[in-house]
Parts: sequence; C-alpha cells; structure tokens
Amino acid sequence: MAASIAAIAAVWNVSEVNKQRETTFRPELVFSRLDFSGKPITKDNPVPLSWQPIAEKVSSAENSDFSSCLRITNVGLGAAKNVKIEWSFEFDRMAAYIDVLSQMSNYDLRIIKNGNFHALEIRKDIKLGFNKNGEFTQNVGYILNGTQSPSVCGAIIPTSYKVIVSSIFLLSAKTGNFSDFDNIPDLKAKLSYEDIGGSSFSTFHIFGIKVNGVGESFAIGSVVEKPL
Repeated sequence: MAASIAAIAAVWNVSEVNKQRETTFRPELVFSRLDFSGKPITKDNPVPLSWQPIAEKVSSAENSDFSSCLRITNVGLGAAKNVKIEWSFEFDRMAAYIDVLSQMSNYDLRIIKNGNFHALEIRKDIKLGFNKNGEFTQNVGYILNGTQSPSVCGAIIPTSYKVIVSSIFLLSAKTGNFSDFDNIPDLKAKLSYEDIGGSSFSTFHIFGIKVNGVGESFAIGSVVEKPL
C-alpha cells in the first residue's frame, strides 16, 4: 500500500514539474502602440496614407511609404514560433460611409470594389490599388523572448484599414466635421502562436485610432490597444 502511494506521488511530482517547466518557458506576446504622422505618398494623391512612426528610428525597410506596423515584444521566457495574426474590421460598411462623406464634402473620392482587389479612386484620375478587404492573415514566423530580441516590427497594419482611416481623415478635414472620427472602425486581431514544445496559444486584441491633429494633407494620431 505504501509503495503504491509512493509511486502515485512520484508520478504526480513529475507531472507537476513538467507543468511548471512549460509555464516557465511559455512565450507571451504583447503589442506596442504606434504613434504616427500621416502624409500623402505622392504629390497627386492627397490622402495621408503614409503612416510614419514618430520619435522612433526604424530601418528603411520598415519605414517604407506604404507599410506601418505595431511592434510585438515577447515578454515571456520562451521563444514563440508559427506566429500568425488574423486581422478583421468592418470594411464594407466603412466603404459605404466613405461614399457618404465624399458627397457631403463635395470631393470626389470613392472605393471601387472588384473581388479581392479594390482601388481608391480620387477625382476619377488617380487610382490606388490594394488587396483584400476587411480580413487579412499575416504570418510573422518566429519571435525570440525579450532577452534575445527586444521587439520586432511584426504586425503590419492592413493597407485596406489605412485606406479607410486615411480617407476619413481627408474628408473630415474638408467638411470640418471632426465628429466623423467617432465612426473610425476598430481593428481586431487574433494572435496565434506556439511554444518550442508545440503547445498552442491564442489571444484576442482590439485596436482603435486616437486622433491628435488632422488637415487636408496630413494627420497625427496613434493606433492604441483597447481593453477587451
């Protein structure tokens, strides 16, 4: 009897040690906020689609005109692999809202939808194409823990979201009705990843836009995470 109890206790101890080891080396990923300055990407296109980080040194690859990202930091003690982000927001409703704002401002700007490839059309002579609509999946890959890799520019904000938000910036500046900012859609993200042992994890996040200043060819704001 005593031997059986001892054997059971030994198995339980091994199980608990394994659980503690898994917890100890579990990755934990968190997003940073993005404080950005928006400006047009070309002289002919007044929509402030280029969101450049404020007061942050980034590489030329990260600082491209059409790419903005939320940095991801692994604050856990283990590396994360197969990191994936599934983005979503209300694209169709906001595309229709852009049409309403365009009519109110008497400024010809609209979103032309054609399957999974859309275009932002301005004054019928400027077209800017972009892929997808309100859903986008991004594979980030591998993120080391903080002691090895402080943060990576891994979460690229979908272009379709930037088109919607930047169009609201421009049209609101033209109408002078800044209450339109209240209609900027939330950007939702499901973050999935695995630890080195293959255990899977997922977290849900909601981001909003904080507007600090806007004009007809510029915008200053932040992408901030909201509490669930």
